[in-house]
Amino acid sequence: MLRAQLNEPPPPLSRFNRSLPIGTQAVLDRALAKRPADRFATANGMIEALNIVAQHAAGSPIAQPPPRPAAPSSNVPSPVYQQPVKPTPAQVSRSVSPAPPARRLTPLPPQGQPARSSNLGLWIAFLGLLLLIAALIAYLVLAGQTNTSGASGSSATPTHNVTAQNVTPGQPTVTPAVYNGPLRPRNGPDYTGLHFDTPPVIDGKLNEWQKDSGIVVNAAINLIPGLPRSNKWGGPGDLSGISYEGWDAQNFYLAVSVTDNVHVQTSTGGDLYKGDHVELWLDTDLAGDFNSTAMDGDDYQIGLSPGDFANIHPEAYIWTNRDPALIASIKVAATARGSDYLLEAAIPWTTLNFQPAAGKALGFDIDYSDTDTPGAAVQELMLSSSPHRSYNDPTSWGNLFLK
Repeated sequence: MLRAQLNEPPPPLSRFNRSLPIGTQAVLDRALAKRPADRFATANGMIEALNIVAQHAAGSPIAQPPPRPAAPSSNVPSPVYQQPVKPTPAQVSRSVSPAPPARRLTPLPPQGQPARSSNLGLWIAFLGLLLLIAALIAYLVLAGQTNTSGASGSSATPTHNVTAQNVTPGQPTVTPAVYNGPLRPRNGPDYTGLHFDTPPVIDGKLNEWQKDSGIVVNAAINLIPGLPRSNKWGGPGDLSGISYEGWDAQNFYLAVSVTDNVHVQTSTGGDLYKGDHVELWLDTDLAGDFNSTAMDGDDYQIGLSPGDFANIHPEAYIWTNRDPALIASIKVAATARGSDYLLEAAIPWTTLNFQPAAGKALGFDIDYSDTDTPGAAVQELMLSSSPHRSYNDPTSWGNLFLK
């Protein structure tokens, strides 16, 4: 019944009462229109339309014996109801004027007394119709409210609601954001990029960062298999990391604190992966190619090296786009804390070909790579924020939300 109420027209009134005035059906159809914009704007509009129908009905021809030959003939056309309109003064005057003598069924009343209606039964039926219309309108309104509340509570794809985090003065400001696209909920914890009103200084010290918003990667489930020491990880003291993500209109910002019992980095450029470094994997069109298992033009693999804190300076490298200008656009700084290190980076959104806004989301993964053999140039161990991360497969990455 609810489906019929929302999608099918109501039954014609002639099915229930064939004596209703011409135009009554059109008024009812407009009052019960499915789209609110097609209905009467106000109750007064509907009343005016019904008054016009009633006025036309009162002056319409009534079957009677043929008029006497001496009586003047009168040809009054039957009104055709098209659309409720406010009657003009001429229409009102015409509709309430006495009918021609040849059509009068009762004698003219004495002067000063109102004429009795010859259509008492018609008016009773008309009042009943008004009550029926009011009941149908009330039912339609209630049904529409029920349908609206039901639609807002359902969704064809999973959604992620990001709640605001507490912020201290001078730290990144946080506003609520909602991403309504598809997610990869089994690929590790969701990351949140906090908005910076004032950009952080890229100096490798992490002074401007909110330290309670980071994601810790320090468990066996984060190990990437297939490397020389994948089965020989010594725990969080051997290799682990915590990262913080931020953004503003110009840049994506990253800060990491890495625990590493032996620091080794002897390589640069495209070979920096052969030493201690951090890798970022970004999908800037998360919803657009959500099910694609191969990287394309909106996916990025970026390496961030702290250097060796002696002769090799911190640097970045983009393996998916080796344009020197894009690589040079990324700012990197790092500081050593014994064998551990802190690292900061600023990656222009133009380098990623992405327009940021609060509420947007990206595919995201961060990896910590480790080489412990002094002087070696080989990748020995790696931990990933996505427990099921597969090389070059964006569907194995997690989610990053901009707030």
